[in-house]
Amino acid sequence: MQLHSLVSRTTLGALILLLTGSMIASASTSVSQPEPATGWQSKEAVFANQFMVVTAHPLATEAAKNVLKSGGTAVDAAVTAQLILNLVEPQSSGIGGGAFMLYWNAKDQTLFSFDGRETAPAAADADYFKDDAGNVMK
Repeated sequence: MQLHSLVSRTTLGALILLLTGSMIASASTSVSQPEPATGWQSKEAVFANQFMVVTAHPLATEAAKNVLKSGGTAVDAAVTAQLILNLVEPQSSGIGGGAFMLYWNAKDQTLFSFDGRETAPAAADADYFKDDAGNVMK
């Protein structure tokens, strides 16, 4: 009876040691996510008289806002915001990804749209969207 009890205790001790060791190993090798999911939140509409900047991260928003306050264009602010997003959330925003952009030129009263989401055809080159006179097609 004592031998059976000793074997049971030894087996139980080894099992506890094995489980504890594997939990410690898995905890030390786990990869933490770069940012937690935020979830949806109800918010009031916001209005602005001069400009508005919205990004996925407050540092990118602040940087773009500073560009606009310093006299930069909307495109300057967008490029700045994207460069910051490349740093703070590289898993979601990065060089080589797709892009969509709407740009309103208030001076000319024209809207420009850019769709950089899909792969260009193999025959595309720097002059692909120019007419015979060398002007950018609209």
